[in-house]
Amino acid sequence: MNATTRYLFSLALLSGVCLSDPVLAGSRVELELAVEEGVPITGRQEWLQRLAGAGIEGFRIRSSRPGDQPKIDRRGTAEAPSFAVTGIITANDEVVVPGARFRASQMGELAAWLRDLSELGPPDERPTKVAFGLVAEDFERLQADLAPPLGFNTQGLSRAEVIRQAAKVLSTPLSADSRLAEPLSKDIVAEDLSALSRGTALAYVLRSPGLCLVPGGKSGSPSLSIVEAKPDMEIWPIGWAPEKPERDIKPELFELRDVNVSGVPVTTVLEAVGKRLEMPVLLDHNATARHGLEPAKVIANLQPSRSSYSIMLRKVLFQARLKGELRLDDGDRPFLWVTSLKPL
Repeated sequence: MNATTRYLFSLALLSGVCLSDPVLAGSRVELELAVEEGVPITGRQEWLQRLAGAGIEGFRIRSSRPGDQPKIDRRGTAEAPSFAVTGIITANDEVVVPGARFRASQMGELAAWLRDLSELGPPDERPTKVAFGLVAEDFERLQADLAPPLGFNTQGLSRAEVIRQAAKVLSTPLSADSRLAEPLSKDIVAEDLSALSRGTALAYVLRSPGLCLVPGGKSGSPSLSIVEAKPDMEIWPIGWAPEKPERDIKPELFELRDVNVSGVPVTTVLEAVGKRLEMPVLLDHNATARHGLEPAKVIANLQPSRSSYSIMLRKVLFQARLKGELRLDDGDRPFLWVTSLKPL
């Protein structure tokens, strides 16, 4: 499959070849549930129906025995393991398994827990997930794919075209809801994002229409999805907060120079500073629209002085009720993020 076909406006996520450990993929799982004292006589039949209704197979329910505890026993061979799970049905109408408990209304979650055991092995033997539900190796692979510069001029292109061209250079599968194709094809990108990393550029292009880039996929096969942004969603960011002092990252911002800003729009000041410092400047159109801000119509004025771009920008942006943040793209290249003083 070539790079172009990896990007489809489809409802389903595109998945690459699964590279997860074949030893654990599809391992047999048997579930044995011990009914503790206090469960009603009708309880067993009710639990049989609940488990079967959730599509759970290979289980049996028995009376409890002295010493029963939730546990996972590994059986079979190293090449073809299987797992025997002992769980407890409690008088509180719950199923308790190692490291988790599920109410009667959560049989779907129990089924998912059993699937994860089949595909990934016991929870305490799985690699630690570091971000976006990805293990360290998959996160590093994704970050390496998103770190290179986008490499093409986006100014004047539709958001849909930017996404299509970006997908051609990504090795990570990228997908989106088919209903997004039309609105994204009508909205034009005003900035040239060619020097920014692929991940930062894509995240920025998606923010204005209220969309976002979400990593996911199975272990060994990370993927990216374009979805509608919602509160508390873990999304790929528009750059990262630097760990080093800003002065060490972009010292030119703090050099003293003659500064004179008189009767020019704030956006013109931003463009000029970006060119002087050879650093991209990204305006948060989502925030300015939300708060009714129009920096292109705000005329900046500062008294001539000996100052730094850092101080000058802070004063100019304040006049438009904006603020600037130095961020790093996925390849550790600095850019200026300009957003509203008032949070969204």
